[in-house]
Amino acid sequence: MDAPPEGYRRNVGICLINSSKKIFAASRLDIPDSWQMPQGGIDENEDPKVAALRELKEETGVSSAEVLAEVPYWLTYDFPPEVREKLKHQWGGDWKGQAQKWFLLKFTGKEEEINLLGDKSEKPEFGEWKWMSPEQILERFSILMFLFLILLSTLIVCRLWISRNLFTKKFLRFSHLIFNNIMLELSEILQNWVIN
Repeated sequence: MDAPPEGYRRNVGICLINSSKKIFAASRLDIPDSWQMPQGGIDENEDPKVAALRELKEETGVSSAEVLAEVPYWLTYDFPPEVREKLKHQWGGDWKGQAQKWFLLKFTGKEEEINLLGDKSEKPEFGEWKWMSPEQILERFSILMFLFLILLSTLIVCRLWISRNLFTKKFLRFSHLIFNNIMLELSEILQNWVIN
């Protein structure tokens, strides 16, 4: 696995699906009508897969989940200057942005297990949760999160094709470079939007 670039906070994102292929999403307590998937920082010397399972349990109470796939590369984006300054005080470190490792997990438990108070080891982040169709995700989520979903889906399909020798690893590296260029463009758009 490639190491994330220097100066970026290591982070995991979790796309949790149920047996009906619906996606778990939750509304943030600190930002009204803002929905997202579970995600969070990776502790020092922590394996990203372990971090994904830990973050899922901390934020949703879910421990009954099976890892189906992992995006093989770190997906990076830069913080706009105002966001970087705010997070510098909040997190106690000056990060250029985040390097995220995304995982696709299948929920294998019962819905009673889902508890937005999490495992009570951290302050709750979410106020409401839903299983959403891909169409609902499109309506509720930011373009940034949607691009992560597209890339995750693409890489899962490519991984299956690679196992059948239909694509090469060079194709995955190429798609990763394209995605990073898209993220750079989006970062600039976001920065202009925040300033204006």
